[in-house]
Amino acid sequence: LCDIYKIDGRYIEFEITEGILIKSYEDTLRSLYELKKLGSTIALDDFGTGYASLNMLSVVSGDILKIDKSLLESDNRRTRVIFEKVIEMAHSMDMKVVCEGVETQEQRKLLCMLNCDIGQGFLAGKAMKAEDYGKRYIKRRL
Repeated sequence: LCDIYKIDGRYIEFEITEGILIKSYEDTLRSLYELKKLGSTIALDDFGTGYASLNMLSVVSGDILKIDKSLLESDNRRTRVIFEKVIEMAHSMDMKVVCEGVETQEQRKLLCMLNCDIGQGFLAGKAMKAEDYGKRYIKRRL
């Protein structure tokens, strides 16, 4: 891919879900290894929603762990402890942590308190087309 389009692999981030890894385990691991050799970033998406998530962390050398919003939204004390420990565990494995589904200031404050690296969700803004983003956030110079 990088050779065809002449893109430096360091500028590409690939997200993989647990379901894809389980579906074709050996092929996926081989592909991820090749992508890492190119310098690409590997993000493990939807962490906390599947049954083999901890195993996935031990096998795939990901750079980013994306935590599913279900852990953030829970009011259950045990779930909150798991959420906190997952962030700590990812950091101890030199992974950045992205929490999905951040919609309130209270959730943002919690993520700051737990040292989560990035909050992703509607609090920051709704999804938009690339052209709309450009019009809104990028100043054009003539």
